[in-house]
Parts: sequence; structure tokens; C-alpha cells
Amino acid sequence: MVETKITVVMTAFNAEKYVSEAIESILTQTETNFKFIIVDNGSEDTTSKIIENFAKKDQRISFFQRFGKSTYVDGRGYAIDKVDTEWFAIMDADDISEPTRIERQLEYIEKYGSETSAFGTWGYSINNLGNIVSKIEMGPLTIKEYDTIISKNEAIVPLDPSTVIKKETFLKAGGYRSETAPAADL
Repeated sequence: MVETKITVVMTAFNAEKYVSEAIESILTQTETNFKFIIVDNGSEDTTSKIIENFAKKDQRISFFQRFGKSTYVDGRGYAIDKVDTEWFAIMDADDISEPTRIERQLEYIEKYGSETSAFGTWGYSINNLGNIVSKIEMGPLTIKEYDTIISKNEAIVPLDPSTVIKKETFLKAGGYRSETAPAADL
């Protein structure tokens, strides 16, 4: 059996309108060898029931339910603690991943994983009908662009729900800091 290299991490709070589509976009990836940790952050709607139904049908999903109010940072931290692969990918409950996302990100890890610890992709903003309304282009594309940004002491901001992170480096950096929420992902 081939070793699983990546875990997708998703948190949800009152996301019943979108969570099914978000989960399906991960479960129907062209790459199928991944783990999927989903944490419900105390939803007051049917979000947890929807996630639970998916978890019953797909063994890649590990579902955890937290009660009481908590932030996405708390939920993600809880999920990341449970990651047992070298890399994890962030997914939001109101986003949709392209079908080749995980496949292409694993290819990048194979090629550059020894040189990098975090990376993301560009994306699109869509409306409630699924129509693209704008393109999101964030982050440096080359090492030279990265070095320039760092030399100016500017923030590097990847598109958060497209980010893949090496767990060991994430923990060494101190992980998310809840006191910086809602911008803890920066």
C-alpha cells in the first residue's frame, strides 16, 4: 500500500448551505490517497449532521464535533493536532476545490518539498450561483519574488484555503495564535 502523505483539514460552523459541496469537492479529487479531518465548531444548524453522513460513507473522513463557541483557529488547531501525515492542506467549509488540487499539490511536494514548508494557489471568488466574479492572485511565484518580499519585511499571504503546510514546520513556528484571530492565518 502507498503511504498517505497528506491530510486535508476543514473546520465548519453553521455551514449547512455550502458544506456538502465543499466536502464533495475534496472527496472527488483525482488523487484519492489522502486523509480528511473535519471539525464542526459547535454549529447550531444541520452542519454536523451533514458532515456525519459523509463520514459514514467515506473512510477517509475523521469527524470531530466540538461544542460551545470556538473560532476557526481553535478548530483548525484541534484538527492539526490529529494530523499524522507530513503535510496538511487547508480547506474551508464554504469553498470548492478544483478536482486536481490534491494531485497537483502532491506533485509540487515531490518536486519542491525539501525546499519549502508552505505554499498555496490562486483561486476565484464565486457568487451563490457558482459563477466566477473575480480572480484571486496572492503570494510570490518565484524564489526571487519571495526574497524581495522578505527583504522588504512585507507579509506573504497565501490564499488560506488553498494552502498546504508541512506539519513539523507549522509546529516549530508556533502554529496559529488565537489572539490574532480573525487574521491568524496570516
